[in-house]
Amino acid sequence: MTPVRDIRPEEIRGVLYLDRIIKGQVDSVRFFMLDGTTHTYHGDDLAAALAIAKQRFRPEPDSTLISDQPSKE
Repeated sequence: MTPVRDIRPEEIRGVLYLDRIIKGQVDSVRFFMLDGTTHTYHGDDLAAALAIAKQRFRPEPDSTLISDQPSKE
């Protein structure tokens, strides 16, 4: 898997936010890349992955989506 620090936002085609442990709280992020690969990040990499996702897909002002909320550490 590619380290999260090596992911370039412009190479991301899509993002899937997963809340498998606590409903309503993102616990992992899956990137779908332009080259057809996918990368899933969680744990210590989650904050960096969320920051990259927000660089690529900027949240709408006043969004209430869980993916647009600040991460809970």
